[in-house]
Amino acid sequence: MQILFQASEESPNFHGLGVVPTTIDRFDDFVKTVPHMGWNSADLVQSPDVEPAFYYFVHSYCAKYCPADRPDAASWAYTTTQYGGEIFISSVRRGNVFGTQFHPEKSGAAGLALIDNWLRTPEAERSASKPESLCSPPTLSLKPRDNLSKRIIACMDVRSDDDGNLIVTKGDQYDVREKVPSGHSMQVKTGGAVRNLGKPVTLASKYYAAGADEICLLNITSFRHSPLQDQPMLAVVRAAAE
Repeated sequence: MQILFQASEESPNFHGLGVVPTTIDRFDDFVKTVPHMGWNSADLVQSPDVEPAFYYFVHSYCAKYCPADRPDAASWAYTTTQYGGEIFISSVRRGNVFGTQFHPEKSGAAGLALIDNWLRTPEAERSASKPESLCSPPTLSLKPRDNLSKRIIACMDVRSDDDGNLIVTKGDQYDVREKVPSGHSMQVKTGGAVRNLGKPVTLASKYYAAGADEICLLNITSFRHSPLQDQPMLAVVRAAAE
């Protein structure tokens, strides 16, 4: 979205397309963490009573929403988002132009619905209809707190067992094999099978259904020195994504 603006404090020697007549500024990091990273709400400017959807953000620079000082830029705002004590434009929309500060492709069902709705709207309908963003931009008040929510990331160590099957495992200081009794009843030694917590695709599906925001599959078996390279792990990632 930021490429649509005139310029950015992030790269002061370069110009944007200038479609939206204002600049991109860095967040104030005096009382909050920058970058703004995580799930936050995107509030419809002209329909503030509609329940907002949540999308995934990761950025340090933004277009401030300032109807009094930047009315032309504010008129482009389709949604706004609050982070700390700042309200910024989280998406712009006018005619065939639509841009988002958040990442629809990383925003789960809400992001897919947004992309699907945009693609299914006929181009002629988008061009002919008067966009809401041409209405006078309202003045917005800060909420007591923003809607930034915590992210749940499911991380799984994946490696092959002794039969060559990729499984999810967990180890103690890189030791992922089950302990087996030694000659003395009070002692154990490593030598059992690779600890098997389940199949990676099955567990990824369960974590997704339980509401995990991200799923991380860490390949702890290296195939880089074999003809297979990373193909087995890539196959697991593709299957999990389906």
